Amino acid sequence: MSGNSLRRSIEVEYWVVDTDGRLVEPGDLVTASPGVEREFVEPLLEIKTTPCETTSALRRELFERLN
Repeated sequence: MSGNSLRRSIEVEYWVVDTDGRLVEPGDLVTASPGVEREFVEPLLEIKTTPCETTSALRRELFERLN
C-alpha cells in the first residue's frame, strides 16, 4: 500500500435515556469502552473509532466498542 492510502473512521452519537424514556446524562457509560465520550449536550454520548485502513477493520472496531 502507498503512504497515501485512504483511512476512514466513524463517529456515532446516541441520545441517552433512562428506563422511563427521559433524557439523562451518560454517567458510567463514558467508561464503557475506548472512544466513548460525552458530548457538549448533556444527554448525548459519542462513540468514535480510530482511523482504519479497511472497511472490515472499521466494522470490527465499531462493533467491539458497541458491545
